[in-house]
Amino acid sequence: MRWVRRSMTSALVAVLGVALGASPRQAPPLPVVGVIANPSFEDLDLNSKLPRGWRPQGGGAFSIDALAHTGRASVRIASYEGADGWWGVAVSLKPHTHYRLTGWIRTDRVDRGTGRGALLALDGVAGAETPALTGTHDWTRVEVVFDSGDRAAGQVQCRLGGWGPSTGAAYFDDLQLEELPGTPEPLDVLGAWTENGRAVPSEGAACTRAPYRCQM
Repeated sequence: MRWVRRSMTSALVAVLGVALGASPRQAPPLPVVGVIANPSFEDLDLNSKLPRGWRPQGGGAFSIDALAHTGRASVRIASYEGADGWWGVAVSLKPHTHYRLTGWIRTDRVDRGTGRGALLALDGVAGAETPALTGTHDWTRVEVVFDSGDRAAGQVQCRLGGWGPSTGAAYFDDLQLEELPGTPEPLDVLGAWTENGRAVPSEGAACTRAPYRCQM
């Protein structure tokens, strides 16, 4: 008898909830095509204390840092024994579309080791990696232009290491993914750009790889 009463009470509560306009739990919205969620890491999840939409993967020590290019926060990866780790966020893409991925990286005594250093990448898309920074640099702008091929989704990565362990500390901020019309022109410099416009060619840059044209 108690079980019957309890069942009737639960059913009544459910009916009242619908009548009063209680809404069911909704699934999280899908990423907007070509847009990086929370690109400056200012929006933190109150439960996980991580930048909303981003998650740390691989090795290294991951943290949110007040040393930012703009705003109040950046993300940091550090390893003094050597690691390949990244902060990753899912993005939706238009297949067979040209994009430009840009962002700002700051490095502290980064040694490439058997990896590449500090860079941005779009996982799963061939050639979608920025030049890697090594050594110590103030905030430095990096970019890469790529074709999405047949991919409709991917993961943007802020990476220390790059397919092999690197050491040091890297900070990342202010990312942007921009759709480009038609076929993009080659970049004039294979490297990175500081705030004053000075080119910093990446160590061991492959000058012949499209879509770059080198002027070292």
